[in-house]
Amino acid sequence: MPPGPSGYEERYRLTRKDVAPPIVYVVLSVVSVIWLHSLVIIVVGGAAMLPYIILIAGRRLAFRADDTGITLGINPTGRKFYATRIPWADVEMIVLYTPRWHSRGEVAGSAGTRDYIGIQRREGAPPLPHGNQSALNCPGPRVAAGATRDITTWRLDRNRLAAVIAVVAPAVRIFDYGIIDVWPGGAQDLPDLESQ
Repeated sequence: MPPGPSGYEERYRLTRKDVAPPIVYVVLSVVSVIWLHSLVIIVVGGAAMLPYIILIAGRRLAFRADDTGITLGINPTGRKFYATRIPWADVEMIVLYTPRWHSRGEVAGSAGTRDYIGIQRREGAPPLPHGNQSALNCPGPRVAAGATRDITTWRLDRNRLAAVIAVVAPAVRIFDYGIIDVWPGGAQDLPDLESQ
């Protein structure tokens, strides 16, 4: 899709943030061959890297916003083996967030390294083909699991997305929650959007 005010598209690619997994795999492979004389780490590491290789080599669609709506591409690294298409008539808000995961009895959690995007749909919107249960790690009150994606091996250009929204869906807003605390069972301690 050509860039312009009515369309914005991102494809999977290797970003600076995503260079660590391949580097770790290469280092472990070299160490296993030289010192351990074992192919097990190479096979296991290769299997773990396969989703990254498929996404990056295939330059598959990660995200699209155009005059008809939003498309969230497949994401095997996030166990979402389906694309989700949401028309603008169903979109209420686009939420951005970075989860900080906590476990039971933990005093302080560690901030996540993955940013996420979620599409909060209007009340009464028709069900999605996949993932209609509530997204546990997402702060939006009506964000289904199928309408979220981690922003891994692609980058979201917020300015280009905002430009498209201003032209094709001016009533839709983008809200960035920043880092949110996620406890077992879901997100908590979130700002009240009604007062924003």
